[in-house]
Amino acid sequence: MTWSVAFRLRRYLRESLWVIPLLGGVLGWVLGIVAADLSEIRDVSTRWEYSASTAEAVLAAVVAASVGLVGFVVTVSVLIVQMSTNTFSARYMRIFYRDRAFKAVLAVLICTFTFSYTLMRHVEDDSVPNVGVTVAGAFLGMGILLFVVFLDRAIHRLRPVAVAALVARAGRKALREVLEEAARPDAPAVVPAPFSPPGEPARVVPMVRGGAIQAIDFRGLGRWAHENDALVVLRHPIGDFARGERSDDCCSGTRPPRGSSADGGSDRPLGSGSTARGDGQRPRDSDPTLVRLPDVERDRDP
Repeated sequence: MTWSVAFRLRRYLRESLWVIPLLGGVLGWVLGIVAADLSEIRDVSTRWEYSASTAEAVLAAVVAASVGLVGFVVTVSVLIVQMSTNTFSARYMRIFYRDRAFKAVLAVLICTFTFSYTLMRHVEDDSVPNVGVTVAGAFLGMGILLFVVFLDRAIHRLRPVAVAALVARAGRKALREVLEEAARPDAPAVVPAPFSPPGEPARVVPMVRGGAIQAIDFRGLGRWAHENDALVVLRHPIGDFARGERSDDCCSGTRPPRGSSADGGSDRPLGSGSTARGDGQRPRDSDPTLVRLPDVERDRDP
């Protein structure tokens, strides 16, 4: 799997609203089968026993309650998104659909639904999954508790000071990543733009299509530069909108003279086998084992 595919897959899983709830539904189905088999294998105390009619009524109520709560959670979430986007901007949606609490609520409620629905098939006059009926009620209570936690969290995040705190936290995290990347012995040198590489480029990598640059594998570019004894120059930082169908819109490579410095006074000389970039930005969600070309996405916020 290439770095570009891994980056897109990782970001899609992080921003998707249906993957974790789907896993919760599958887990509920598996747990329902296990609970039904466990009740047939091992007897429980009389205080945990249910009659067949009581078990069916409890499980039917849990199924109906979990489905209704899922709809209620989605409705409340839509209202919160509308209020937040009117107060701040559409960029607030990124904070919302990456919220783990919201995905956890949906996952637990859907897990409760599939768990209870699976157990209903195993309720008979002479065999009742007593443990599963009790666990279904516990799952429903957990889902209600998580919804209250999510609602409290979402309401408090509507305050401007809370949004500012989230932005500051993301900025500190990005700064730490930049400092950690710059401290690596094989980190690329950062030179002020505009940068003119020595000599003519030996190869220019064109942009196939335009779009905003989401991330760049600097480590992969550095490894490639060392292996090929080349200097790689990136003409665009992360966040820039690069136009397509131009031969000079991405990056270029050349073989610089031995021991030369790209900017005449950089602390890290840009000699043979090194990478230069025109700013100090760090790739977001980057993976250390990756390929060379920047990941570009059309019509998306950087």
